Parts: sequence; structure tokens; C-alpha cells
Amino acid sequence: MNQQTLCAAIRERKNVLIKYDDDIVERTFSPYIVYTSSKDNETVAGYQVSNPADPLERDKWRMLTIAKLTSVRPGTTTFTVNQSFNPADKVYGNRVVCHVKQNV
Repeated sequence: MNQQTLCAAIRERKNVLIKYDDDIVERTFSPYIVYTSSKDNETVAGYQVSNPADPLERDKWRMLTIAKLTSVRPGTTTFTVNQSFNPADKVYGNRVVCHVKQNV
């Protein structure tokens, strides 16, 4: 279910509100890509826009294990894709489930 929610947000370029691991408050996250890691973990990568539990942890690229997401819900704000993002980067291997499309 989290994968479907994340892929829908990716298609629409919408931020999501997530709780990760033992989070008490929601983080705002811009999902860019869902893929299976080299350790066979379903992973979402993107920008952490904000984390109220740690205000210094914002505007940072994060790779999060989807199984550790305890809550994922669509946000209302959209994001602009950083043009340096490359879904073909070898870090994502050949196991990409979905990713943002760049403007041409």
C-alpha cells in the first residue's frame, strides 16, 4: 500500500507526509524514486523537506526503507524536480518501480 501511495505521489509530484521508524510527528518528503536496493529492501529516495523532530534535517536527500514507514499519506503541496536527478544512476540498479519524469 505504501508503494502505491508513493508512486501516485511521484506521478503527481506531490509531497507526502510520513512517519519513519519511531517518529512521533510527520515529516514532509518529496519522493523521487521507488526501487529495490542491492540488499533487496524496497526503498524510496527523495528530499526530506522538513522534520519537526529535528529542524536541521531538512532539504536533504534521503533513502528510506519502505518497510520502516509507519505512516504515509498524500500531502497537498507539489515539488519541482531537481534536474540533476538521474533515475538511471547505478545506485538504483535495474530494479526501479517508479520515478519522477523530468521536464524536457
